[in-house]
Amino acid sequence: MSDANGNVLMSVAEIELLRCVFEATCAEHQIPREGSCAEHLARFLMFEFNLSTSTESSLLAAVDEVYLRRAPPHEES
Repeated sequence: MSDANGNVLMSVAEIELLRCVFEATCAEHQIPREGSCAEHLARFLMFEFNLSTSTESSLLAAVDEVYLRRAPPHEES
């Protein structure tokens, strides 16, 4: 859904879904939650979500099948 200015509006449930997938992916693959890798992952998840990949399992599958194959190397802390 979009507002009059074309901004995408998301429900609390949709935001929580994306947050859960982001957190699970960061934890499982030891991706820092801040920095360029985290931003790249967040953009990927938003892109997939906007393509109708709208369940937790489908987003996690997209991360495993697509994102992790082409993700930038993890930053050193």
